[in-house]
Amino acid sequence: MRRLQIRNANSESLRRIHRPNHVLTPPNDGALNLSPDPAKHIFASRPSNKELLSTNTFIVRHPNLAQDAPALVQHCGIMTNRPMESRVGRAKQRYSDDGERLVAGVVPLNSAKTHVLLIQSTRRSGWVMPKGGWETDESCMDAAQREAWEEAGISCKIDYDLGTIEETRTPKQMSKDAPKALYQFFEVTVTTEHEEWPEKHKRNRQWATFKEAESALNGRPELIEALKRSTISR
Repeated sequence: MRRLQIRNANSESLRRIHRPNHVLTPPNDGALNLSPDPAKHIFASRPSNKELLSTNTFIVRHPNLAQDAPALVQHCGIMTNRPMESRVGRAKQRYSDDGERLVAGVVPLNSAKTHVLLIQSTRRSGWVMPKGGWETDESCMDAAQREAWEEAGISCKIDYDLGTIEETRTPKQMSKDAPKALYQFFEVTVTTEHEEWPEKHKRNRQWATFKEAESALNGRPELIEALKRSTISR
């Protein structure tokens, strides 16, 4: 099991979670061909408000993970502090000893596990899931929930630790502004969709089924892998 040594002495470590092999259901030939342009894109369905309701308790060990995988024990996984400005800059960014930028993200599901909430990418056309740099003054879970608020305008509770996902881009695809990254994802349940949020002016958000999301996230293998590790209905 790989254990990352973070440069910051007071930081927590990310650990790879070993999962048993399992067959993932591919999309049908008739899956929707989603447009990367949010203005032209309409997902087939949207969960009802009732489906967004959740309970106050949760389990953070993914049911498909090995029993010896690390589990997070928390009594409350809901972010309460919601500033209306996104964090900018990388002065507090965490890196691994290998120089990887540590990124925390979420797979935001409705309580029925039938839909995932996608957001518009600001760097390229298309759709992504909330994620961003894990900083030195916060835990990895705090960073993931902060990104969910800043980018998607949602309150959510953490259900499962989905483990780490390594970079798949080639060296030529990386740059100073987009360096090699190591991703840590959490499955979360959306409890509230807020009308106002820090990045509302530059991001749309849409609910999608597994097949719709898999198609919309084409070209982002790290996001598709995180989605497949989640408990969303196939």
